[in-house]
Amino acid sequence: MGKSCCVPGCKSNYSSTLKAGGKSVSAFFFPKDEILRSKWVKSIRRHNWVPTKFSAVCALHFFDADIIREQTFYGNDGRSVSIPTRTKLDSDAVPSIFPSLPPNYSSKIVRLPKKSPEKRQKNNLVRNNYSNGIFEQSDLIANFQDLILHYSSKINIPDFWNVEINLVKKKFHIYLLNVSEEIITLTNQITVHEDMLVTVFLNGKKLLHNDLKWILPSDMKVDMWSQIESLLIRCQNKLNEAKKHEKHESKINREREIVS
Repeated sequence: MGKSCCVPGCKSNYSSTLKAGGKSVSAFFFPKDEILRSKWVKSIRRHNWVPTKFSAVCALHFFDADIIREQTFYGNDGRSVSIPTRTKLDSDAVPSIFPSLPPNYSSKIVRLPKKSPEKRQKNNLVRNNYSNGIFEQSDLIANFQDLILHYSSKINIPDFWNVEINLVKKKFHIYLLNVSEEIITLTNQITVHEDMLVTVFLNGKKLLHNDLKWILPSDMKVDMWSQIESLLIRCQNKLNEAKKHEKHESKINREREIVS
């Protein structure tokens, strides 16, 4: 369950909302920077209120441009590739949208005019050229030992996924158990071997390089933490799509049974 939103009138991620069928929404803790933190407090305008370390504001109160959902890398040849990443906010983002409150509530929030797409692209290129070097250093996995020692602080493991490390066979497993009424099966698994070769099984099927070419190089070896997170995101998205399809098919079959 996501973090409950502290904005007055917003019920995002409340247990009552989720039980009623509402979807979980990404939420963000208050920034540690005191100046930016005070802007957040002033923006949501809760009377005589001080945020705690658990206070959070959900994504519904931020502009899409303020939310980062992927990391873009630029190569020496000028080409770029975008990889899904953990949802986070731009460094200067301030909550500015309050749909559950009166229209004049947001009137005092002043948004600076957005830069033109060309200027934003140019600024992003300059910023990424500088930051990518720093990011790539922190994103590198030195070897298998580095992986098993630091995975817990480097990888965001989704709910219900498990980790197992086999020190004898030198294998690192991230897996998801499929629990039915009669049997528990293991059909979804990401395994990193000692030589950093990766094997991925999704719904019992082994994925080939063509299925993962936008994440892994041709030798199917991983050397960045973000690659493992991207594999997890891809697997989870595919599983969610399969569940939606299964639910849709089940609904159609029930309707056919009623008609017949």
